[in-house]
Amino acid sequence: MKQITILLFVAMLLAGCGTATCSASQAGEGSTNSYTFLTQLGVDVHKIPTLGSKVEFAYGDELVALTNDQTRALLNDIYHFDTPNNDDGDMEGMFYIAGAHPVAGDRMLLLFHIEYGDGSGREMAIYDHNGRLTDFLDTGSWNSCQPNESNDDFTRGTAYHELASCEFNAQKPEFTLRRDFALSDFFITDDGTIAFDNIHWELLKDYSYTITDDGKFRQQNVHIEQKGPVNALALMLDAISDLNYLPASDPSRLDQLAALMQRADVRSDLANPDGMATYRLQGVMQGTFEQNGTAVLHWLAGHRSSTQVIELLKSVFASGWIPKYRMTQELQKLPAGEERTWLERLTAQWGPDGAVG
Repeated sequence: MKQITILLFVAMLLAGCGTATCSASQAGEGSTNSYTFLTQLGVDVHKIPTLGSKVEFAYGDELVALTNDQTRALLNDIYHFDTPNNDDGDMEGMFYIAGAHPVAGDRMLLLFHIEYGDGSGREMAIYDHNGRLTDFLDTGSWNSCQPNESNDDFTRGTAYHELASCEFNAQKPEFTLRRDFALSDFFITDDGTIAFDNIHWELLKDYSYTITDDGKFRQQNVHIEQKGPVNALALMLDAISDLNYLPASDPSRLDQLAALMQRADVRSDLANPDGMATYRLQGVMQGTFEQNGTAVLHWLAGHRSSTQVIELLKSVFASGWIPKYRMTQELQKLPAGEERTWLERLTAQWGPDGAVG
């Protein structure tokens, strides 16, 4: 396939996917101290939808655009905009608030919508009444389509498509993220829109979370329903992607990653130069380090024989996914001692391929 054709096709798919509307009321009605930090940042809280019992993706959702300064204030702990030579540059038009959900203790859950240029994603963060981020959760893409196969004029074929929604419990600090990931036939209708039929297989996943009194996400369980013969590669890659749905504060994240890398199917794919597991695992590691770098370093120091995980993190820096300065930042947060010395020696030469760390 020609790249330009694929990009045009994806754009067409995305334009035709969203249909539902978010249930929302105005955040300014009955607002509490939870919103004070947003007001101090100059965010018009009266325009922020309050997340209702069920939240779905819809093109045309009322989104509150964030300025560069507001984005830095809210998400610097995750995106590290203050890193020298950070290439995010002008973030206008990239970051939005899609909704808010007050939680106990004058805390606020914010749902962010991020435009990447070639797609979009949604992320959640919890803040205390001073605007301090207490936890973060990547909830992935809520509406995406990716071509698989098609005829020459792209009027028929198959495509992977994903929809997501979120349901909040009105009585308890709980919510469920629902994902529907499927491989289906598509066709172009007479009016030029995309339609889907004949689902080949479908993965339905419910990720259940609670919110603790100190403002942390806790994943309780993941319920999986499989419809049709899902191919082994899709199952493996989706298992890797599941790690992204663990909150930043979850101490088991790297334990689960290390265990997954020992699975026979993952090991086989990692040994294949054309395999897809390495790229997917690098994405998980990048997010894990950026969300909680010191926790990653503590884990490495406590699992020095986990060479696979160490090499995976090294490859993320070698590929330029994370700038070397970020490692220096995280190392400087650690107290002086044997652990820090070992980590400094381990990572001294890490960096982009062809460059000295």
